[in-house]
Amino acid sequence: MEITNQNAGTVLPYVAAQLRECSYFAIDLEFTGIDRDRVSAGAATPAALAELLMRQPSSMYPEKLERIKPYSIVQLGLSIFTRRSESSSTGAMAAGDATVAAAQIIYPTVHDLASELKDLIPDRADEGYYMKFLEFIVQKYRTGGSTNAWETMITLVSKEMAHAGTQACAACSGSGGHAREMAYSSRYATNSVIELLERYYFLEALFRILFRHICEHERMKCSAPTANADARERNDTQQSPSYAPTARSESYQVQTFSAYMFPAALSEAHNVSFNIETIEFLAKNNIDLMRWVRDGLRFKPLKSVVAAVAMDASWRISETEQMFQPHKALPQFTERFNTILDDLLPFSVGELQLIKFVLCLCESWTSKATSRIAKHYIGMTRSLLLFARDKISESSMPKAMFVAEDINSAEVHALAKIGITKVNLRYKRLPSSDAGKDGTSPSIGGSTLTPIATSQGYGAVLLGTILNAAEVLHKPVVVYNGYSDLMFFLLSLYGPQEMPTTLENFKILAHRHFPVLYDTRILACSGPLQELGDFTGRLPSAVEEMSKVSSVAPYVSFHFDSLAIGGKDPSLSFGAHDAGFDAMQAGKLFAYARYAITHANADYKFYLNYLATYNTLLSINLTKREDCVLQEDPAPIFFLVDSFGMRVDSIRKVLLHCGLTALVVFRDGVYTIQPVGKYCRESDYMRLAEAELSRQARSQVTLFRIDI
Repeated sequence: MEITNQNAGTVLPYVAAQLRECSYFAIDLEFTGIDRDRVSAGAATPAALAELLMRQPSSMYPEKLERIKPYSIVQLGLSIFTRRSESSSTGAMAAGDATVAAAQIIYPTVHDLASELKDLIPDRADEGYYMKFLEFIVQKYRTGGSTNAWETMITLVSKEMAHAGTQACAACSGSGGHAREMAYSSRYATNSVIELLERYYFLEALFRILFRHICEHERMKCSAPTANADARERNDTQQSPSYAPTARSESYQVQTFSAYMFPAALSEAHNVSFNIETIEFLAKNNIDLMRWVRDGLRFKPLKSVVAAVAMDASWRISETEQMFQPHKALPQFTERFNTILDDLLPFSVGELQLIKFVLCLCESWTSKATSRIAKHYIGMTRSLLLFARDKISESSMPKAMFVAEDINSAEVHALAKIGITKVNLRYKRLPSSDAGKDGTSPSIGGSTLTPIATSQGYGAVLLGTILNAAEVLHKPVVVYNGYSDLMFFLLSLYGPQEMPTTLENFKILAHRHFPVLYDTRILACSGPLQELGDFTGRLPSAVEEMSKVSSVAPYVSFHFDSLAIGGKDPSLSFGAHDAGFDAMQAGKLFAYARYAITHANADYKFYLNYLATYNTLLSINLTKREDCVLQEDPAPIFFLVDSFGMRVDSIRKVLLHCGLTALVVFRDGVYTIQPVGKYCRESDYMRLAEAELSRQARSQVTLFRIDI
């Protein structure tokens, strides 16, 4: 399913809900350019080539970083996998029209304040932090909802929003990626920018709900809706046909999403470059570059998002004082309105905007016409507020006044903020769907898509939703050859100027955001899989080969969302190099490999938090300073330059014929042979391998040894 600017408001909350329930999810990115790693460049002798093959990734990182900095992501693919035995009613829900319907009922409206506030808490969040505020607020609410109690609640939330914004700015380290100490230390302190943003969005939704309850306090009815029960019942009746897996089998519900992603225009100069070869490749694979520019979800660097949050928090404190104490906080308020609005305090956010519009008119009495309009609105403000609060009827409202064109736009905007419009010089209520009254709507990571969140662009919300699942909920993240993908993901979060300048800091930052990461390229090259087949080719061929393994494929099944790539397991050619398709393929490969490794009496978690590299034998370890050749058992590695026409699969089969199991990989003109299995320490492995390969090639094959 494609996520667009038109459906993002509905689909993104649904994606967040599915991520909360999933077993793991896979991501894939397409870029405007990609660096081309080379192995053998400059290697004149086997000894020099061996040295190149053992280069440290840290020495190559700065050059790789400079090569990718000018580029940007084009498309993001996300594929969510949920074990059928683990899935909730939401995860096992049938797709199609039910997908959109479910998205609309994930967060039903709740009129009871205590229940509504509890629903705001992000799933699996640090409940202590959130409950601290909710318990205090509900207690204040039960004391009678006096103006002083409301002001205390709103002020507390406003100050905590400012504190969360300040913490997020401090935690948003771009260049180093090191966790920084917070100025504020408490049992709930955190260095996670994503968790701090989650708290901020929670507080913003809380702020808006409190003001809505202030306005609706007198007419609020405590009728508990049955939306949650209805949602459960609907999901139960819309499940896919029953499937009874055997004791050995694994079944996954798969939902796949893709989105064009385009960097938002910022005040600072930032250009995006294109690699001609890459762009031609994307165009040939049906990536629509015009849609990318025109319709791509906008995203901003995390630093810009956090700065907007901090600014919003600062404004919120000032606005809170204006809503509760306008005589003190709003210049000219007492002079213009005296005490005629005091019994309507506190004002809502929208009502405050209307009052500011009227005061602005009073400040610009440059003509008789403006003066007349200002006097009209000073006299009308009380009636407009009462009308917006349903205290007086439409027929009781005085006639509106014609205003000049230069004032009309501001007038329409101010009236819309309280749910009113002007039709034929009469004040009318806007339809509820168009009204600008304060409320909440479904969110990033699982709470609400609040205005401050969506103002940063739906692309920023999508990135935040993925990070919330990975960083806060610790959901396993699956990639394939994911080194470049992670670099581009962080480039999108931090911008080219704030990217970590060393591999060590890159690993710290990547592990902070993705604490549970599997690179399926690593798993496909693992020792336990080498007797089953050759899975070292490109992603589609690796998945195809794995699907032919009789001891694995029949026991791992997938059930596809009808809105995701046709609702069935697509052919390997359809959608290839679409980011959503590639993410789905990576997720399938992980399920196959995980099953195969587990049933080979090995632990797939041995390969956790390693990234594959192409131009060196060393894998990147995200959790340790030193990188290494990832081996189940220590053994030397061999390579040959001249294969005499033999390819990876034929070399592997020749070695198997004489009882030697090996991981064979082609690296830019060089074949590397890594012994695995029970014969990996065979003392004459090199002699046996050379003899068998020479017999097959009918020429003398020479292996060169690298001791690890």
